[in-house]
Amino acid sequence: MAPFTAIVDGEHILEVLKNGTPNDRRQLVEALPDNKMRDASLGLVCSDNPSIVVLGLTSMIIPYCAGQNLAVGAALAHAVHSYALEIFEKGGSHGLLPMTMSNLAYQYVNALNSLGRFDEVLAFTDQYIPYYEKLNEAQNLPSIKAARINALINVRRIDEADEMLKDSHLRGNWATDIEIKRLETQVALLKDSITNVRRAITPEQSRAASLDTMLRAVQSAIGQTVELKDDRENLLKALDSFDKNKKLDVSSPTGFRALSELLDEGEAFLAGGRQEAGEWAIKKKIRDASAIFVLEASPAVDKLERSLTSLTEALRMAEVGNLIAEQNDALWGIYLCHSRLKEPSEAADALLRLQKNLEAVRGGIKNPVERGGIFANYPHLFDALCDHLQQAARAEELLSAIEASKGRGIADILTERSEGVITDSSIYTAVRALPTLARRHTFHYLTYYVDTDRTYAVLVSKDGDIYQLGPIPISKQYIRDASRFVDPRTWGQAVEYDPSLLVEDTSETLAPLVEVLTPLLEKGMVSVGDHISYSADDSFSNIPLHYLKFRDKRLIDFFSVSRVHNAFHLRQVLTKDAVKRPSRCAAFVVPLQADLTSDVGRMRRENQLRPAAWLTRHLKGVLLENTNVSLMQLASMDMQNKVVQFSTHGIFPRDDEAQNPFRKSGLVLSDGKALPDPDDVAEGATDCLLTPSNIFEMKLKFTNSHVSLMACVSGLSREGLGGDALGMDWAFIQAGAASLLSSHWYVSASLAADFFIRFYERWITGSESRAQAFRNTALSLCAEKGPKAELRSWAAFSLTGDWR
Repeated sequence: MAPFTAIVDGEHILEVLKNGTPNDRRQLVEALPDNKMRDASLGLVCSDNPSIVVLGLTSMIIPYCAGQNLAVGAALAHAVHSYALEIFEKGGSHGLLPMTMSNLAYQYVNALNSLGRFDEVLAFTDQYIPYYEKLNEAQNLPSIKAARINALINVRRIDEADEMLKDSHLRGNWATDIEIKRLETQVALLKDSITNVRRAITPEQSRAASLDTMLRAVQSAIGQTVELKDDRENLLKALDSFDKNKKLDVSSPTGFRALSELLDEGEAFLAGGRQEAGEWAIKKKIRDASAIFVLEASPAVDKLERSLTSLTEALRMAEVGNLIAEQNDALWGIYLCHSRLKEPSEAADALLRLQKNLEAVRGGIKNPVERGGIFANYPHLFDALCDHLQQAARAEELLSAIEASKGRGIADILTERSEGVITDSSIYTAVRALPTLARRHTFHYLTYYVDTDRTYAVLVSKDGDIYQLGPIPISKQYIRDASRFVDPRTWGQAVEYDPSLLVEDTSETLAPLVEVLTPLLEKGMVSVGDHISYSADDSFSNIPLHYLKFRDKRLIDFFSVSRVHNAFHLRQVLTKDAVKRPSRCAAFVVPLQADLTSDVGRMRRENQLRPAAWLTRHLKGVLLENTNVSLMQLASMDMQNKVVQFSTHGIFPRDDEAQNPFRKSGLVLSDGKALPDPDDVAEGATDCLLTPSNIFEMKLKFTNSHVSLMACVSGLSREGLGGDALGMDWAFIQAGAASLLSSHWYVSASLAADFFIRFYERWITGSESRAQAFRNTALSLCAEKGPKAELRSWAAFSLTGDWR
């Protein structure tokens, strides 16, 4: 008798089937691991009819591949499938049906998936899906395709999986419909639009995912053991007794235990009582080890250590099987254990590995607007990562984590513009260049990450040193609330939703965000007159950093300040030579209809014209007004290597979460026939709106141009799933603009015109850099008397991008 190691060798099995005697086949079956169908199989494998031999072995293959012994099941299914194909291809009265062969094919790929051998699934299905399609085999082909989709997801070829799910022939087979639904849900969770506002997975979605896993187990068991009458009846009873509409709160001990019991029963049946290192065994191991975080408020150290050991083993098993989802679940549990054990560095290591896995999944998605939701299953990943890196004093990795949280939208846009996929790591690894760039160009880079409870900050100094600042006890919600009252005119006014409350001074309440620079200033690591290029986060992007109070003055009294979106943007700016002052311009002035019918409106229009007229007097170029400024007109113009001035009205849906700023914010232009009507604009008309999405879809290019947006709220943004702040600044930068001037709140056209003209005089006809021109313009207005000196006038604007 052949030893067991030879039995699982597919070539050996195939040789016995093709050339062995009936007694050889009997010995083969007897040497296989225990199987309840062995006796029935022994009565068939000795037949001289090859089709009977195939049927006899199939009855043993099904429970093996269902989890009883996956390795043996895979080898046996592959060999018997090859044998059956040879018989079928020879023709004659063999008695084999395509359904019998396709069932063997499905058992094989099902076992391979459970073993994590996804590349083999893809190679096999590449060959045999077309084969069975040609035979018009409909019984098992949907299951084979579902197995391929599952493998595609696990090797991170998400686009291909999504495309396969569109196959109408997948549906209608009761044995696979639930599996297809699970795969659709999994792909949907992985793919979402970068233009959506960030959201967490709801408790209902979490419950649905857990219940779906249980349903998948029961459905798979029925489909894989349908030939076994007793087991089929038992499973159908279990399925009938399960209330599919029952809501289990898995965050509660009672709900968690109930769900675990249901899953344990289904998985135990699938594994046939054996504890193999298959997908089901790993899921159970992770679930059992993670239970302490639901069942106990403060688990004891010894329990945490046992859970950590078990989760580490589950992670190893999942890595061997290349089961990405199980790896991620194990890593999250490992992080929780280390966090509770007060081991921040080890907790951070687990989170960094989880981040790497999620980024690898994004690397399998080409469509850029479907990549943004990958991190949605772990909405607190970067919160936890920054917290534990801060605790562990790992400043360089904290800097990298902060940048990783912001840079995914950039990767999405570059992916759209290239033939391949741009990885996230290729974007945020720009942090490696920061110390060199800071020394070369003598500036400081200050980057922030705002989490649920606090704000983290890291400074790369002009000497190339990296300093971990904070954490600052200001939460995401606090900053979001403060950003609603960024305009100084609102300070001291009654809050709309509660007249008993007065709006606080935002420049004072958020001062701790810059006060962290004080120790560095006192120690000489930063100096008065230095330049700070900063990257904000979330709603902090809507607050001008330079107007925050600092040492009883404003930050701009000590430093020149400019914004960038992230380290990648900064590297893009500084790896190019400083752009010479443009010699050409393009100016656009678009009033509202009402501006032409009143003295106030006409005065506003005259002030809108002032910066545009200044540009055309000092630079070569064009000034277009009124109905000559439309989306179609912009698309026909060259906007590169110029100073581009937009004097228009601007809109931003700041308080309406349902309004997407990627498509609903922007500059109000003409439709080419009439000036924009204020009522239409207020009601959401977008046919005359230059939005961030229009800039991309129209492929407008502003390469090396400076863009000035003399439009209220043109500098506002809202965070999208990609981690970037979505707004007009972001869009112009992505379209190649070198720098921008934009506003955070409404400023009268007269005051705005003064600011832009003074900036141009200092930068274009003077000898100052953009940073110097911006700072000196603000300080000169502040030094005057009257409205120009008020904070609401000079502080409304921000300089973004290249400050040189």
